[in-house]
Amino acid sequence: MQDKPLEIEKTEHAAGTTVLRLRGPLLLGNFFPLQNMVRSDNSEMLIIDVSDMPYIDSAGIGCLVGAHVSRENSGRKLVLVGANDRLLTSLKVTRVDQLFKMAPSVEQALAQTSGA
Repeated sequence: MQDKPLEIEKTEHAAGTTVLRLRGPLLLGNFFPLQNMVRSDNSEMLIIDVSDMPYIDSAGIGCLVGAHVSRENSGRKLVLVGANDRLLTSLKVTRVDQLFKMAPSVEQALAQTSGA
């Protein structure tokens, strides 16, 4: 799992929303491209689709927490989409699960935030 690459697909939606779809594990050896994409994104809302992310390590969790903190500090939103049981357990064990807004799908995240 350590040598499996992380693929990131970026799409932009109307109303200042960017979606980053992750495919593969989010690990110490591969989280830097995601970190750079999050830092350079100026959209009002960033949706990170993790439905195709089978595994995350502590560095990956740190990357997601850093993304959340930087977005919140700048008054912008971040939503995690499609988190599987393994990811949810990892977030709960590390006690950061309450930081994140979550949605089951990109469509529902878009609907949730457009009504908010």
